[in-house]
Amino acid sequence: MAPTLVHPVSLQFRSRLVEAAFLADYHRRSRPLVQAALAVGLVQYAAFGVLDPYVAPVAFEAVRAIRIGVCLLLAAALAVTF
Repeated sequence: MAPTLVHPVSLQFRSRLVEAAFLADYHRRSRPLVQAALAVGLVQYAAFGVLDPYVAPVAFEAVRAIRIGVCLLLAAALAVTF
């Protein structure tokens, strides 16, 4: 049986050089996708805040505070990726 390139339990490449090259390439390719997903999610979540007064007029202040907190959290996560 031929030796495998990937360890069957950890699913890491057996060669440290190949593993390092894979991780660098994976990071380079996936970071823009993560940034785009965070940006789209932030805009979409913030845009739905326009509906808050109509959907939850009684709890509007609490809903707005939660929405602001989540938007700040998403913006911080987006800033960390740069």
